[in-house]
Amino acid sequence: MAGYAIAAYLLVAHGLMLWKPEPCKAWLRKLPRHYNAGIYTLAVGMIWFWLLIAPDGWGFISALTMDIGEFNAVKPWLRWLVPIAFIGMILYVREFLFVRALGV
Repeated sequence: MAGYAIAAYLLVAHGLMLWKPEPCKAWLRKLPRHYNAGIYTLAVGMIWFWLLIAPDGWGFISALTMDIGEFNAVKPWLRWLVPIAFIGMILYVREFLFVRALGV
């Protein structure tokens, strides 16, 4: 099902780029420096990572966690560090936040 959703998204996005190439080019040129897009992309990445290290006993959320081997001992620290890093990145890293968030 996820494959169909991604395929539909790609077809629509590329169809839009074929239909209106100049506005899409202008938007894509500005995208690496787009601060709001960076915040949303960073939020998705941080939430995804936090779900991978979520505490036990939280029902469905705990089912999404994964074993990170010898780093399991630092999971409690990472649960605090991830939101702090998110806020710090938003406040202090304004340049190319979108591109950096893609790396998360």
